[in-house]
Amino acid sequence: MIKKTNRLMLALIIWIIPAGLLAYNLSIILSASTGLSLFIYQLLAFGIPCLIVCVIKRKNLSELFPTKTLGLKNISMIAGMALLIQPLLMFISTLTTQFLPNQTSEMMTNMTLESNFILVLFFIAVVPSVFEELLFRGIIFSGYKNVPIVKIAIINGILFGIIHLNLHQFLYAVVVGFILCFFVYYTKSIIAPILAHFVINGTQITFHFWQVNTANDADPVVGSDLIISFIIIGIIALITFALFMLIYKHFKRHNIARSKNSLPDVEEITTSDLLARKNKLITVPLYIVFVLFGFFAFFGLQPAQPQNYNVVTSAYESNIHNDGRCTCFWIFCFCPDCNCED
Repeated sequence: MIKKTNRLMLALIIWIIPAGLLAYNLSIILSASTGLSLFIYQLLAFGIPCLIVCVIKRKNLSELFPTKTLGLKNISMIAGMALLIQPLLMFISTLTTQFLPNQTSEMMTNMTLESNFILVLFFIAVVPSVFEELLFRGIIFSGYKNVPIVKIAIINGILFGIIHLNLHQFLYAVVVGFILCFFVYYTKSIIAPILAHFVINGTQITFHFWQVNTANDADPVVGSDLIISFIIIGIIALITFALFMLIYKHFKRHNIARSKNSLPDVEEITTSDLLARKNKLITVPLYIVFVLFGFFAFFGLQPAQPQNYNVVTSAYESNIHNDGRCTCFWIFCFCPDCNCED
């Protein structure tokens, strides 16, 4: 089962390249907005693989997508933890933005200027939370049976970060993917990570929507002000993460009590246990996935995705950008600083 899941992940990372190109061309033909382009991309890149797997394993859908009733208490705790983890994600994003271009923020800004709040919320919060969770916390998560939950969460989080195919999103996507694995594990419901993912994305787009509409002309934070901002966000992140852990411990106890079958204690899994089982989980297809991601990320190759459509458009218009440092071909753009301009 693990080998099949790893092969599925390799197939997915390869499929994303033509899926991105197809989504780009469909968006051009349909004169689609940024939000609709994102929907087309999500449908092709993640929706189609989910559908194919569901057809193949149609007799075992309950194993792929467990749907145990959450209850109001679980819903409240999951929503609360999703809100409390936001400052940590913001800190990570702010830090990586100092070294890498924030293409996701640019995409959200475009969507905010093009569409009303409800449409933006649908495209940014609803669509990714459903498609990505069905695939990663559903199909891929279920493929790692009889593996300690910490180990599943680590590899699932890394794969979730990789599938975004850019270094800026990688780190905080790993954190999100890691956390959401515990939600589905303890609740035995795919609804749990979908809900948390929706709250995380929804909160981010709500804040971004407010920011774009109220602080359009604000100067960027630099120098000593930037350092102060880092410190403030870091302190808030530490406080909210501590509150997150308090709720998580209660969440864990609550769901173990609800479960008829005992669940292994996550904290009892040791580092030596993880290392001893390494070869059973990471097989050749995953090594290829890691290499491909490294190739894309570190050499500045950006497959066609909605947040990279300006890069792809440039590739069709000219092989060399105006600054003379970026060379584009087919659906890729090679730039030393990954900051292509038309």
